[in-house]
Amino acid sequence: MGISRFLLNLRDLPKSVYFNFLTLPFKQACKLPIWIKYNTILPKKLEKGMCSISGGVHSKMITIGIYGSPGLVGCKKTQIILAPNSKMNFVGTAQICEGCTRRCDGGILSFGTGFSVNSNSIIWSTEKIEFGDDVLIGYYVYIRDSDGHYLIENGIKKECTKPIIISNHVWIGAY
Repeated sequence: MGISRFLLNLRDLPKSVYFNFLTLPFKQACKLPIWIKYNTILPKKLEKGMCSISGGVHSKMITIGIYGSPGLVGCKKTQIILAPNSKMNFVGTAQICEGCTRRCDGGILSFGTGFSVNSNSIIWSTEKIEFGDDVLIGYYVYIRDSDGHYLIENGIKKECTKPIIISNHVWIGAY
């Protein structure tokens, strides 16, 4: 590893250690399976169990905030927003590029192994969004299981939320 790569990893280490040890079981956290770039915005309050990894665990198997497609402009900071009682589950390897937002408002976000999402995409779960294995998502894709509003039908408030399940081996193109 060259000196520049070493320095870049050193820059990311504090945020990665912080996230892993606050959200994962101790034995998993020690392996630093989730690598978070230094400029990723994390939730103000993290708790054990908010994040889980099933299967084998190894260092940097999940990378968050890494560089996406070259030539994209306007990449904003990567964000992870987890409300209380939210769950973000990983089955295996995953890559979440810079400028992406992962938001979970008390619901579940589940990522199969080989998941990859390019820059500036938003995945926002109120109830449940589940991705199968080997799912690739292009840049500027917005996936949301609710629009945040409700309808009143015959005087009864109805939430406008439905789970989203994306099967294995799916590619969702840009925009």
